[in-house]
Amino acid sequence: MPTHDLQGRRIACVGAIVMLVVVATVGVAMMLLGHWQVLPGEDRVRLPLPVSADAPRLASAPRIERERYEAEKLRASQASGWIDPAQGIASVPIATAMAMLARPTASAASGASR
Repeated sequence: MPTHDLQGRRIACVGAIVMLVVVATVGVAMMLLGHWQVLPGEDRVRLPLPVSADAPRLASAPRIERERYEAEKLRASQASGWIDPAQGIASVPIATAMAMLARPTASAASGASR
């Protein structure tokens, strides 16, 4: 009995499986298009999108508002006072804070002399 190099039955089974997978994929794609209410061949990207965005809120007087903001920040950076007295957190002007950090302390002086 001669031997065959190709097994026709196995090739036919693999071809049928590939065909079933393709048909199932197309069926799922058609169901999704129907669910999304897109007709086959319709270009969804070119359809108008239902976008609703609020108009940008522009400042009526941006220069005045900016100057007011900068003045408030300058006043806050130059003022001193308590932020949280219970925890001992205070606000000091930047120049005062820098001078306090630059000033040698008694514990630093005693540590340096050792």
